[in-house]
Amino acid sequence: VDCRGRVRQPSAGQCSNLKVGGFYGTGTYALSSLLMVHGQCSKWTLKLIVMKERKVLENIVRYTLVFLLVLSFLCSIFISFINPESYFFGEKLSGGKAKIYLLLGGITGIIIAYLLLKKKNKGEILSVLYFGYFFMETLITNLSLGFGFLISPLSTMGLVIAIVLLMVRKRR
Repeated sequence: VDCRGRVRQPSAGQCSNLKVGGFYGTGTYALSSLLMVHGQCSKWTLKLIVMKERKVLENIVRYTLVFLLVLSFLCSIFISFINPESYFFGEKLSGGKAKIYLLLGGITGIIIAYLLLKKKNKGEILSVLYFGYFFMETLITNLSLGFGFLISPLSTMGLVIAIVLLMVRKRR
């Protein structure tokens, strides 16, 4: 990497593995450490390295969110076939209405997971709305039925991860 952030291929006499602190590495950590040790790293090179690490973090968070949406879909499918009962803001749904509500929620989650992979901005905003809706719906249902302040771990984790993903993407 030169000072303008361009990555150059190693010439015949250079090694592609960089030895830093007793270990070999080809990643951004080894490269940035080597450049910092030799004083050849400018702020532009470090900015490029930080941007790559942020992209990796963003992808990890995005795929975690996709996993949670797929898990939500599978849970909805199983519940709709095993015991079709659900609550909609404190009102009990059973039978056909519950199946429709559960299947629509699960299919919506799969569509949002697809959008997260293909159209990132739309998928991120819709995932916040999706998990926010189910977080509030579960909370209101539990409060109206007298169970107190119980929240769904799946909806809570999904909402937090979706907000973190939105914040990470908006900082760029």
